[in-house]
Amino acid sequence: MLARLERMDTPRGRLIATSDIHGSLKLFNELLELIRLTDEDALVIVGDMCERGEDSLGVIRRAMELTGRGNVHVLAGNKDLSAIEYAIGENGRVGKTVTDYVDGMREWGCSTLFADMCREAGIPYSYEMDVGAAQRLFRDKFRTEIDFIKSLPTFLETPEYMFVHGGVPSGDLEQYVGRDAKEFLDWDDFILEGICFDKYLIVGHTPTNLYRTDYSSNAPYICHKQRIIDLDGGVGIKFAAQLNAIILPHGGGDFKWISAHGRDVRYALDAQTASSNPVNLRWRHNEVEILSIEGDAARIRHVETGTELYAPVTLLYDRIPEYARGGKCLCDDISSYELDVQPGDELRIYFSTSHGYVAKKGDISGWYMGRISDRRP
Repeated sequence: MLARLERMDTPRGRLIATSDIHGSLKLFNELLELIRLTDEDALVIVGDMCERGEDSLGVIRRAMELTGRGNVHVLAGNKDLSAIEYAIGENGRVGKTVTDYVDGMREWGCSTLFADMCREAGIPYSYEMDVGAAQRLFRDKFRTEIDFIKSLPTFLETPEYMFVHGGVPSGDLEQYVGRDAKEFLDWDDFILEGICFDKYLIVGHTPTNLYRTDYSSNAPYICHKQRIIDLDGGVGIKFAAQLNAIILPHGGGDFKWISAHGRDVRYALDAQTASSNPVNLRWRHNEVEILSIEGDAARIRHVETGTELYAPVTLLYDRIPEYARGGKCLCDDISSYELDVQPGDELRIYFSTSHGYVAKKGDISGWYMGRISDRRP
């Protein structure tokens, strides 16, 4: 698909952006309830509606419904375009290439648009299925949804802001129109490129907790120096994920955001002081040595920094072949950070171990060693 640019005026009300819904219809609906979009507001969905979550078809249809209001704008994401390719057999996404992909996603606990379409069309999914026959059916049965994804622009620009899912080499968006859209959608760690812009560029694609070296936060990552804001809260891939919506001020001012977490809160009963000099293990920086296994918790050493910390055993893995062959062990995102907690604080609990709880207070994840309750003390 060739890159396209759309422009719009600043809305009379709020300008709001979200991204990386990744098939999580429940979380998307929760966020929409929190936003309470009015007719004077404008909402921009900065790509990646599809893949990983339980209902990519549902998210696409909800987005289509919202665009009918005239004040909701959806951009393409890399997962949206690749999901369509797998669904209808474009760019070599045929036969066992498709079932290898679907099964690989399932191994990581993720669903796919292809699987969603199989389910709705009443086609039993299996590795030995006739993929071509399914794709021919999907091209007809889901034509409206397919055409919607293929119609999505790559860039959106307002007088004060720019939007693209992955990244762009400069703020002159016009010069990239007509190039392969995927060039601007699948750009990992974009902020680390060091590119600066005259007005804020809103992106997704890279989970925001990957930018922090100290502790894990899934809040929007705002780089004022470069004028870049990353919204990707890690939905469908990070255990402490949240779906973020940022409110972009007109004419300057503070950035504020609203987040849907999709998890009930518990309440702290004990105080805890934040730890100093924490280290955040994250993708590409998460090779560890196992020092000991203590039931459901492991004492590990972070190879890159030498820091010793605990992690839930379920976060340790060696499933990536190049690491398994080399005898290395990786650990999913975890930090040594102990949260700053007061009695009565709201916490979201992700792991309960003999060492303590892996919890989230607000947008920040870390360890809590105290007691919790279902009721506020």
